[in-house]
Amino acid sequence: MPPIAIVFFLTGIAVWANALYFLGVAAQRAEGGSDPVKAVGWITLVAGLSDFLQVLVIGSGNNLLGGLVVFYAAFFTLLGIAEIAGPASASRRACDCNRTAASSASSAVRAPRAAASSHARDCRNLPTSAWTRDWIGASSSMIAAWPR
Repeated sequence: MPPIAIVFFLTGIAVWANALYFLGVAAQRAEGGSDPVKAVGWITLVAGLSDFLQVLVIGSGNNLLGGLVVFYAAFFTLLGIAEIAGPASASRRACDCNRTAASSASSAVRAPRAAASSHARDCRNLPTSAWTRDWIGASSSMIAAWPR
């Protein structure tokens, strides 16, 4: 089988598995079973790594096509690793945007509004760097003070 056909076949299987998972087909974890995204991650990782192997064969004959397949291989390898690793823990994702919004906003822009406070409550799953928390707090206050 030609190497590009192997790339298309395995990458197509990985795309199909990811599409079915993200569309919700058999995406629920069975009681006592493993998470289906890990199986999808392994399929994607195998496709990415095999694409890297196919680059060795393709690259010797066609540098342009080999370069394109390297991008496919890198994407599917990294996607597979991310799916196998799973989401970040809740302790790393949690943040208190209400406290940050109150401490970083100036008193002139602190007009309370339902939209801004609900936005601040909904941001708990965002990254927790200090810059991000300050930006969320300031933008929430600016949205609340925007003239309507």
